[in-house]
Amino acid sequence: MNLENFHPEAAIVFFLSWATYFMLTKNWRWYYPWLALALLGKEELGVVAVFMGLYLLLFKKETKHGVNTLLIGLVWYLAANRLIMPLSNGLSPFSAQQPMVYSHWFGSFTANLFNPLFYWQSFTQPVVLNYLVNLLAPLAFIPLLSPALLFLALPSLLINVLSNCGYFTSIDYHYNYVLICFLFFGLIAGLARFKLRSKTVVALIGCLLLLNGFWSNSRLAKAPVNQLFNKISGAWQAVGDKRNPVKHAALRLIPPTARVSASYSLFPQLSHRREIYMFPNPFQATYWTPGRPLPPALQQAEFIALEWKNHGGEDEQLIIRYLLNSGHYR
Repeated sequence: MNLENFHPEAAIVFFLSWATYFMLTKNWRWYYPWLALALLGKEELGVVAVFMGLYLLLFKKETKHGVNTLLIGLVWYLAANRLIMPLSNGLSPFSAQQPMVYSHWFGSFTANLFNPLFYWQSFTQPVVLNYLVNLLAPLAFIPLLSPALLFLALPSLLINVLSNCGYFTSIDYHYNYVLICFLFFGLIAGLARFKLRSKTVVALIGCLLLLNGFWSNSRLAKAPVNQLFNKISGAWQAVGDKRNPVKHAALRLIPPTARVSASYSLFPQLSHRREIYMFPNPFQATYWTPGRPLPPALQQAEFIALEWKNHGGEDEQLIIRYLLNSGHYR
């Protein structure tokens, strides 16, 4: 989480973990506030809440709280996707232009909604099978002993796999934070199934899990323990980088009300404004709503903030060079 760009999932996992804990301990007074905080983070959590409601109905026989949770999740998902997002994009909630799913990544899913072959091909890709192994191997596959709790991970897993996108089916990105919450609860529930009485056996299983964790960390992690010193020293050097004050001074030149086009790496520092575009938008459509025309570029981007190293593509470099020489910017 600390090595990637900021995404709301980094905060969501904290609230969702507490909501799950209070759900499993049937502490309903605390469950609903934590669930509400988790839902505020992202529309996807509405689908997760629907499955939490189904979990309570199917596995815990909690009819009242199961129905409540299911309805809360459904209402939030519909409100976020059919009301908040279209209004934020300048569309009427009843507009025919409104996409089925507000995401660049799910075009193939919406086009193949009733195509069984699409689902079969999505789940049998080698990259997906490798993804599932990488998710479960660090936990010694013990969560598989608790299929009921893995049921809660199903919506996030379906979203990731059906996107058919390499980012989603990799453990290196933020798309797994919600999944990780339920995998660790599944680990605890899976261990409980052993019903062990012997302290020696408990200690042995604990040691095996630790060893497996360290092995998986060294093989899969972006910040493996055996490279931690190098990571820390590299971060310390980055803090003292002489270019940092120059970057801060450059960003301070941009008025808080100005319309900006910025590199993704500078986006979080500049996003508190009414209008901002992730470069090369609005000069070239990238991750743009299909069929929606780009606005007049020069009117929409009063300032441009770029880190050259993040724009290695030939098209983007061509746009940058054109803008530098165009006379429209100085």
